[in-house]
Parts: sequence; structure tokens; C-alpha cells
Amino acid sequence: MLTLVNSVTYGAGASTLVYFLAKTRGALLGKPALIISTSDSKPYRQMMQIDKEWESPNLKAVLTKMMTYSDVKTFCYKAETYLYYLNIEGADIRTSEGRKGLNSLLRELTENKVKEGFESVWVDIDNFSGGFLGFVEFADIILVPMRANVLAVKSVCEKILNIRQAYVREFGIQMKHPVFFCVQKYCHEMPMSEIKKILQTQDRFVMPLGYDVEVPRSFNKGTLSFYLNELLAEAKTTEQKTIHGHLKTLLKSLKQKRR
Repeated sequence: MLTLVNSVTYGAGASTLVYFLAKTRGALLGKPALIISTSDSKPYRQMMQIDKEWESPNLKAVLTKMMTYSDVKTFCYKAETYLYYLNIEGADIRTSEGRKGLNSLLRELTENKVKEGFESVWVDIDNFSGGFLGFVEFADIILVPMRANVLAVKSVCEKILNIRQAYVREFGIQMKHPVFFCVQKYCHEMPMSEIKKILQTQDRFVMPLGYDVEVPRSFNKGTLSFYLNELLAEAKTTEQKTIHGHLKTLLKSLKQKRR
């Protein structure tokens, strides 16, 4: 399963969400997950405590040598037993050349069945890309994180509508990729029923992810991986139990449509 994650608005916490989902899925299934980030690698280096000596490989080098699952692994940083990371920040996906490069990578992952080696692939599309439209061809699912703020929700709704309309103009058909929404830092300050109404989508495509003040604290201290390890092993606090439950529900719900 290859999932594109694009917040389309700023400050929605896409990188943290990708890390939580990839690490949780890998741990629960006991199978490797791959995170690909297309912008700043600093958040992932902080969350996964990546060795300062590790350097992101050149995308052209990856594409030249990428043939199998094992080949791809050699370019990735192995953060944990079931979690791998690849950053392509050197490729500016705001440019046609950068978009072409990322699409070539996604194509190789699909056609060489590399993504079957990685049980799940999570592609963090940066906000500067202008949206996920240019990268949907080889994706199975679109995931859009957002904050429970009425202005943010309305903005997301408008941008997704614009992307859907642009897809019809470009390809002549409706976009069949399922678009899921994750309401981050959800604390009931805005009813889910209102959020779903604004987004004009089915209930199953909108899910919350609870909030725990220990998440940003752990991120700042560089101990987020330990926090998540504890949460997955034995959620103790009410906040941890809420997040654990939401993560499992979200992962269970992320299913692609047959095309």
C-alpha cells in the first residue's frame, strides 16, 4: 500500500502523523514500513534519532540502481527493525524536473514490486508542492491531516475540491483514489459531525487522532520514539489509550479501492 500524505495547509503535523502511522503499522504487523519525505528531513531526524553522519542519497543515484526491494533498502536509513526512511529533499518537487523525479521513484516502487517488500510506503508530500495531484498515478490512498479549526477545515475542503476539479480537467474522469482526512490534536473542541458536514464526505473517510501534551514535549526532547514505543507496548494514561485506539482505527480504515 502506497499512501500519499499531504496536509495542503500549513502546521497540520503531517510529518508526525506519517511517523506515527508507519511505526505503528510496522510494529503491529511485524513487517517493514518505508517513509519517504520530500522536504526538510529535520523533523524525521529528530523523531527517529537519525545518525548525524547519515546523508540522504541523491535521487538520480537511487533511480539508477533501484531494481529490487533489497536495492532500495541500501539507500534507506534503518531507524528500527520495521521502519526505514528515505529523504529526497534535494529534488524540488515544485519544479517539473522534481515532480518527474518523484514520479519515477513511485513508478519504480510499483513496477518492480518494491512496495510489496515494504508492507507499506508513506510519502510525505511537502506543503510547497501545491498539492498531491501530480503524484496520484502510482498511489493507492491519499491522506490529508488537518487541525480541528473551522477555518482550516473549510480551507482543506476548498483545496481538495479544486484538486478534484483539476484532475477531471487533466484526465477527463473523476479521481477514484480514496481521500481520507485525519483531524489532528482532536479534543472535541469542534464536533466531528460539523467537520464531516463541511468536508462533504462519508463518515468513514474522516477520523480523529487524540492529543497528548507529552507528544510535543517528547519531540522537543528527542524522545518521541521512546514515547511511541511505550504507547504501543502498554498505553497507560487516558491520552495514550485514546491515541493508541485512534491509530489502530485509522490504520484499519485506510483501504484502497479496487481500480
